[in-house]
Amino acid sequence: MLTPEAIARYVKHPYNCPYCDCKEIEALDREYELDIISQKCQCQGCGKIWIEVFQLTDIEEGFE
Repeated sequence: MLTPEAIARYVKHPYNCPYCDCKEIEALDREYELDIISQKCQCQGCGKIWIEVFQLTDIEEGFE
């Protein structure tokens, strides 16, 4: 089970497995809901699977 510290570390720096710190992680399925995008990820080192959750926090003006 992930500790709150491991989750916070992964959210701040999502480039290594939150379980074993391996750099070989693969993005799998992505799902879109009303205001949330979730993405299943798997570590190629330890085989653990977790779900990243993305939520809109800001917008910027576009350029034409």
